[in-house]
Amino acid sequence: MAGRDPDWLSQKDNYTLMCIRRANLDAMWSREPNTVKANLSRLRQDYFECVSTFPFPPPIPDMANHQMEDRVGMKSAVWTLEVSRRGGKNAVNVQWGTVRKTPTWMGNLHDAGANYSNDSIAGGDTAKKYISDSPVGGKWFQRFMHGMKLRMGVIRIQNEALTSEIVLA
Repeated sequence: MAGRDPDWLSQKDNYTLMCIRRANLDAMWSREPNTVKANLSRLRQDYFECVSTFPFPPPIPDMANHQMEDRVGMKSAVWTLEVSRRGGKNAVNVQWGTVRKTPTWMGNLHDAGANYSNDSIAGGDTAKKYISDSPVGGKWFQRFMHGMKLRMGVIRIQNEALTSEIVLA
């Protein structure tokens, strides 16, 4: 993300690597384990059947990223993880409802600047969706956010009715 290899003696670089690992774990665990197992089982079944049937190589892409760039919004994910460590009002850390606001302002800021696009696509009868290349709008980032929400949980503190004792106190 910094355009260079990590400096293993740098606290900042080591902390960044730890946050990248956390973001990847959150993204991976955004899916239910049974869904992951079923998809892997189907992949294996399809792969072995088709490789034994057809003479051409399987249509499976190279999974490695050979480019040193942030293609999935990892910088935004790392910032979001750091925000989640702040102290909260009703718990040790801020709640999910507070953390989710960080990617929102990031996406709005991205789209308001030089990356503004007036293009839109129809999204049903009444809603309209707009095209954006914001890093927080991509598929990986959305999975990261979902996994982070599952890990953090959503804690709701409901307003309680006032009892007569509280009113008279």
